[in-house]
Amino acid sequence: MIDASPNILYTLRIGSKQVSKADFWRASMYTDYQGPVLERMVVTRDHTLQIDLTQTPEELIAAMKSNTRNEIRRAEREGYCVCRTEDTKQFVDYYNHFADEKQLGHISLSHLTRYGQHLQLYSSSKDGQILTMHASIVDNEQRKAYLLYSASTRMDENADRKAIGFANRYLHYAELLAFKEQGCTIYDFSGICLDRTNPVEYNIGIFKQAFGGSIVTRCHLMSRLMAILVRRNEHIETEVRINADDFGKTESIRHFAKNNYESFIEINFVEEPQYKSIIGSGYKTD
Repeated sequence: MIDASPNILYTLRIGSKQVSKADFWRASMYTDYQGPVLERMVVTRDHTLQIDLTQTPEELIAAMKSNTRNEIRRAEREGYCVCRTEDTKQFVDYYNHFADEKQLGHISLSHLTRYGQHLQLYSSSKDGQILTMHASIVDNEQRKAYLLYSASTRMDENADRKAIGFANRYLHYAELLAFKEQGCTIYDFSGICLDRTNPVEYNIGIFKQAFGGSIVTRCHLMSRLMAILVRRNEHIETEVRINADDFGKTESIRHFAKNNYESFIEINFVEEPQYKSIIGSGYKTD
């Protein structure tokens, strides 16, 4: 289990098999919950893609789509390099540059450091230039690794998108081998979109499925207090929303809203900070 709770008022746990009684009353989220479902908690489910790391390296790459497999082998031949780094500031700067190009919300150092020793950062480069970086977390107790963030330079002007594609696939493969070497038995892509009406997220899902693996259903728990905060989204702080995005929980929150209200409005204070003035003036959703 990974405890990434930022403070005593808000709980975020990943891969837990049980719920702390205190979290019934706090604003709490349990992502990829492994234990029995509790009546006191709000339950949501979504899908993710998991890869069995008990396979041999040969079996891992053989299970991939031919195009993915060929690009990984080409990256090996052409001297692409994969390195592990401890430089969290470098990753934050790199990710936020990517986020600017993609019009995504920024992250801060705290969004990495809260994972402590569970955090692992890797980069893939060619001729000394970093083309892609990943942040992952490893649960040694559950022997499971999760993808946290992924960023690249593919949105940059004059970017060689083919080379970046090689680098990204090669990095994923190298990480599978690294996590396997560390004793992990499962690699989790932390969510996959199966909704064809959402072409951007769906295509990312197609990219993930090219690495093989199995689609599984995940269970997430939310305390009733957290559910109330989700309903009255003027109380959802930026930090809570970013934590949700870390693990694909945004879709779970949307699912909860759709199933509990006739209509809802989504306001992302990370991507649209101008709307923070709504809560500053004391307005309420009702």
